[in-house]
Amino acid sequence: MENAFMMEHQTITHEYHLQGVTFRSIPGYHDFVQTLKTECKYRIPATPYGFYADWPDFTNQQLAILGALGISRRAPKGF
Repeated sequence: MENAFMMEHQTITHEYHLQGVTFRSIPGYHDFVQTLKTECKYRIPATPYGFYADWPDFTNQQLAILGALGISRRAPKGF
């Protein structure tokens, strides 16, 4: 499980309304809408013991197993 990741894609949309605006040059009441969209993408790496696990969280037995498997703290290429 050298390249296991959990992917998350989150979209947040906020819509703002402004109603009843008048202008001297344009008669009548006017409404305005503004939409703001934020898009976030997250990639969380996995370990043989699950997601969000980090080296200080492993027990000595788990570290021994990882050492026997040849897994080191070296980050994979591309990081």
